[in-house]
Amino acid sequence: MVTLRKFKAGDLPQILEIERETFPEPWNESFFRYIAGVSGDLFMVAEEEGRIIGYIVAEVRESSDKLRGEVLWGHILNVAVRAEKRSRGIGTLLMDFIEEKLESLKASQVLLEVRVSNTRAQSLYRRRGYIVTSRVKNYYVDEDALIMVKYLIEIAGII
Repeated sequence: MVTLRKFKAGDLPQILEIERETFPEPWNESFFRYIAGVSGDLFMVAEEEGRIIGYIVAEVRESSDKLRGEVLWGHILNVAVRAEKRSRGIGTLLMDFIEEKLESLKASQVLLEVRVSNTRAQSLYRRRGYIVTSRVKNYYVDEDALIMVKYLIEIAGII
C-alpha cells in the first residue's frame, strides 16, 4: 500500500537515488536541503513498505497582476517516481495531494516546467487539466522547457 507523508531529512539518500535515475540534470543534496527548508508541507514522499518510491516538492509564490491585484500561485518544482513504479498512479497521487494543498492555501493556479522531449509527463499533465502557456528556450542545459499551468479557481472567465 502506498502512503504519502511529509519529507524528513533521513529521506535524502532515497530521494537522491530517484532523482539521479529520473533526471539528466539531477538536483544535488545541498539543493534538496535548501528546498526542504523553504517548501515545508509541500515536500511529500510516496512510500511503499518502508521504501520511498516517489516524491513531489512545490512552493507558493505571490505576484501582482492588473486584473486581480495580489495573487498566490503554486509552483511544482519537481515530481519523480521510481522507474519500476511508474504507470501505477503514484504520480497522480502526489499531484492530487499537492494541487489540493495549494488550493487550500488559496493559490489560484499551479505552474510547472517540463522538458519538450518528456511527452509522457506532458500527457499526464494535460489529462490533469494543465495547458501549455509558453516555451522557454534553453531552460535546461540541453533542451527547451514548456511552461504548463492549471487554473485552480475561476479567474475572470478564464476557466
